[in-house]
Amino acid sequence: MVSWARIQSLYQPRAERHARAAQLMGLHCPPSVFTALFHERREDTGVNRIMRAVDVSQVQWVLEQRSGPELRDVLVDRCFQRAVDEAYDSVVRHHMGRPADDGAWSERGTWSEPPIVIAGDVLGSGVRDTLLVGSTRLGRLLGMLDRGLVAEATRHLVRVGVAR
Repeated sequence: MVSWARIQSLYQPRAERHARAAQLMGLHCPPSVFTALFHERREDTGVNRIMRAVDVSQVQWVLEQRSGPELRDVLVDRCFQRAVDEAYDSVVRHHMGRPADDGAWSERGTWSEPPIVIAGDVLGSGVRDTLLVGSTRLGRLLGMLDRGLVAEATRHLVRVGVAR
């Protein structure tokens, strides 16, 4: 089994070196997933708690499209809920629109970097997906959906960890 803790024990300050060491242990994932999840979040206790029993060598990271209603069903662990709520409030209560600094919203009507979730069957839960990275992105999108700034039917890319 290649555990979250094992990947973190291989940590090196440069993400590329950390990724190479993890690959030798059996972890295979896109560079963007490795950097955002395994390298930048290495000390995140919430991610650690969610991922601690997962054999990460048996997870495949696929890019999928999800609609607004599907993204509303993503489980947000309590450790990430405040960030989601604050991002949501910035859109709904403070009447902020789409992120002006993100060209993807004006060009494609979605985020430039997909959030990262893990499928419930990987975690042994009945929930479809659990959020790992992208609390602010998800919160802002939920706010834009509620304000009608983004149509519910619009599809958004999400990186999903599924069982191999």
